[in-house]
Amino acid sequence: MESLRDTTAAYQGFIEVISGDGESDERPGSGHTSLLQPHEILWWSAVVQLVGTVLFNVNTIDAMFSN
Repeated sequence: MESLRDTTAAYQGFIEVISGDGESDERPGSGHTSLLQPHEILWWSAVVQLVGTVLFNVNTIDAMFSN
């Protein structure tokens, strides 16, 4: 259950970054949405956290079902 909470938090952080609600050069809530923002450090942070969390969950599930 904790991994689901962590993955949800990572996903919410990613959504906040791409929706422009986080700290960025644009006005908060400006409606700018782009999945690809490699020039933003917040974008990289959110992507690395989300990918790492998903890979951790895949690894954990694989370990639970292997002999």
